[in-house]
Amino acid sequence: ILTGEEVTFHQVQHTLTPLEYVIKSLPNDTTTTALTMEVKKLYPQAKLEPLITTKGPLPGAFKVTLPNNDHNKKFDNLRYICNIRIYVEKYRKPTTLLCRNCQRASHAEHQ
Repeated sequence: ILTGEEVTFHQVQHTLTPLEYVIKSLPNDTTTTALTMEVKKLYPQAKLEPLITTKGPLPGAFKVTLPNNDHNKKFDNLRYICNIRIYVEKYRKPTTLLCRNCQRASHAEHQ
């Protein structure tokens, strides 16, 4: 209707947030490239990176980012990579340190 009336408009595309998981309990000498090759055999669109905290990268922990679809939602059922037992958890983003209302530390809402 709008194109027939020559009205300029745009549509905002709805994007799904990607799925983020953490792979734990891998040996400390596991390289990102070797693990990426193994994960991409099962999930070709996976992006891997070492899990980094404020103190530096955690040995044996990697963050996996996947597009949000039904096949990739089964990633948390993965138990073995390279014949090594792994643990998969959902990635929890770091929380804010200060309350946005009162600017006091260690709580998320006003007290």
